[in-house]
Amino acid sequence: MKSITLTALLIFYSALLYSQKNMDDVVYLKNGSRIQGVIQFIIPDSIVQIKQSGGTLWVFKMDEVSIIDKEEKINLRKTLHENMGYQFGLNAGFLAGSDNNRNKAPFGVEMIHAYKFTTNIAIGLGAGVEFFEATQVPLYLDLRYYFNQKYYATYLFVQGGGMVPIDADNIEIDGYGFKGKIGYMVNPGIGFLFPLNERSAISVGLSYRFHELKYSGINNIKTDYLRVEKMNRFNFRLGFILY
Repeated sequence: MKSITLTALLIFYSALLYSQKNMDDVVYLKNGSRIQGVIQFIIPDSIVQIKQSGGTLWVFKMDEVSIIDKEEKINLRKTLHENMGYQFGLNAGFLAGSDNNRNKAPFGVEMIHAYKFTTNIAIGLGAGVEFFEATQVPLYLDLRYYFNQKYYATYLFVQGGGMVPIDADNIEIDGYGFKGKIGYMVNPGIGFLFPLNERSAISVGLSYRFHELKYSGINNIKTDYLRVEKMNRFNFRLGFILY
């Protein structure tokens, strides 16, 4: 009988420890915000300090706090894998490679509005701005396939669309005046998401861009001239995604 009682107590104690390991402290503020993590210390009627999983420390006056509770820990891997619906991404980076363009590594920024239909597939529309002889606006369809969704997520993607010059009527190249025209763009690559919390992640992408820039004008012998620059470049992007 004693051994049965002792075994039951050990099982109960183990379950209690396990449940505590899977619980976080949560500070609810009177302004409606909530901070989840591990409370470092509380000074009654004064302040409370709580540390989030990413290392951020928060200190609040007790008169700002509505309630302090415990909840199940946020599983970032699970939320990264299971979150579906609308996503917004903002990225910046550069195109690196050898070509005849005077901008050797043009800088660019982009935003992507996407919808994740399943745990693996997302489709979106993207737009950005990149700085060549003429400032270009890439407009494209973005297709993604997520896999290897551990603490981070890996995804393959392909983007396809056009390069639209925004200062199209006044472009000077090699001393001649040109007008910009729309060219194509194809950009396959691989990316990684590293979660910051249950609704956002750092995004890192590496791809190989195929695109062309088109310009029309009059050459030095006064005849119509079409200049086409075909570019194959490595495309590095760093940013974040909200989901």
